[in-house]
Amino acid sequence: MTASAGLDQDLGEEVGQRLVRVQRQHRGDVPVGPDEHHRTGLPDALAADVVPARWRATVATLMMSGVPIGGSIAALTGIVVIPAWGWPGMFLVGVLPLILQVPLGLKYLPDLRAVAAPHQDTGFRAILRAPHLLISIVFAVATMATLFAWYGLATWLPGLMQQAGDNLGSALTVALTLNLGAVIGSVVTAWAGDRFGSLPTGVVAAAIAAAALLTIVTAPPVGVVYVALVLAGIGTHGTQCLVIAAVAGHYPDHLRGTALGWAPGIGRVGAVAAPQVGGLLLAAGLGVNSIFIAFALAAGIAAGLIAVAWRLGRRSMAASPARPTPGGRGGRVTGTVGH
Repeated sequence: MTASAGLDQDLGEEVGQRLVRVQRQHRGDVPVGPDEHHRTGLPDALAADVVPARWRATVATLMMSGVPIGGSIAALTGIVVIPAWGWPGMFLVGVLPLILQVPLGLKYLPDLRAVAAPHQDTGFRAILRAPHLLISIVFAVATMATLFAWYGLATWLPGLMQQAGDNLGSALTVALTLNLGAVIGSVVTAWAGDRFGSLPTGVVAAAIAAAALLTIVTAPPVGVVYVALVLAGIGTHGTQCLVIAAVAGHYPDHLRGTALGWAPGIGRVGAVAAPQVGGLLLAAGLGVNSIFIAFALAAGIAAGLIAVAWRLGRRSMAASPARPTPGGRGGRVTGTVGH
């Protein structure tokens, strides 16, 4: 599911990049946004229901590696399809995941529903009131900052590299490098999230992304730029996976699906705003480096917010009584929030 969503995502970003070029010509007046953003909440909620609490961070993070894998497949497919049939031909490729995914999902995905007790609140009203209000807001804003950096890079990176005069090969090669970093990040952060906790690992990953983006601003050699791009992919996508894993582990079963819709849903504001902000910065004559600095700043803000969420999560676990895990055994769900 996530790989096919990633394939569709990169097809949408090809269109987004073409709109960005129009946007630069018209000084930022053309609205540019990412794709439909359908990929996170449902697969994560389903995985959280069927995976034991101890392994939620690992499985959720590894599962989301399908997104950059799909993006890499899209980049490689574009190298063959676009020269032969033009970029509209990529839309035909985008139909294939839908044809494959729907029947497989109907056949193999379980139908799991968490039932709330009669006295328990459900829905957004429950996660936007005590004791969940503050951490729900922090999760949402942290996701917004992370997606601002990730989608901003995915949309602007190839054009920015070419404008800066870096001889990094084709735009698809640059996109492939970023997605490679995201795949590596999914594996590395899955291990680290299980070992040290999702949120502590997320703080480090976001800080690495910020440092990598600031390194690009210094105009290092080409080899260093490629390493920085890989680290940026590790930090941005890996951080988002970790935040989603933390959200899945923090809330009780009957609120998990709502929370996994809330945080990524509000976070899409950052994904939509990133291409717009990039266009405005270029239109203002601030240069390519201003965009990298903006994305680095977003990654740094995400690191700070995730640190706040980590503290709030630890305080919440200390104050709340133990509750059963989805597997039926007693005890609190701590594996995804932090140790």
